[in-house]
Amino acid sequence: MTISVRPARTSDISTIRHIIDEYTAGGRLLQKETVTLYESVQEFFVAVESSAIVGTIMAGYDGHRGWLYSVAVDPAKRLSGLGSSLVFHAEKALADLGCMKINLQLLATNEATAAFYKSIGYSVEPRLSMGKLI
Repeated sequence: MTISVRPARTSDISTIRHIIDEYTAGGRLLQKETVTLYESVQEFFVAVESSAIVGTIMAGYDGHRGWLYSVAVDPAKRLSGLGSSLVFHAEKALADLGCMKINLQLLATNEATAAFYKSIGYSVEPRLSMGKLI
């Protein structure tokens, strides 16, 4: 079957939430209220096969650099190139906005995901990531 990638629609939000909660490390990003997801739906892309959403990615651009978040693929579709397709689609969308560099963060212990990103051209940079729960 053919899988296509398209911008997310508000009608996709419950499925996006489900996919991220099920297929990422605890769905940590989507502890947001559903209303926040409706406000940021334009930042999501979904992979669709026979009208079913089988993957998603969130891409953001602050005018300085782009960010990738929450790449999630149905386990039955992994190792098929779908994750790469989602990332490449998000990269093109960010480039079309004028973005020249894309960043992402992942847990240092997530070796499989690090290997995936390295395989499509991303590299570890000497940066310190800091955060604060509020």
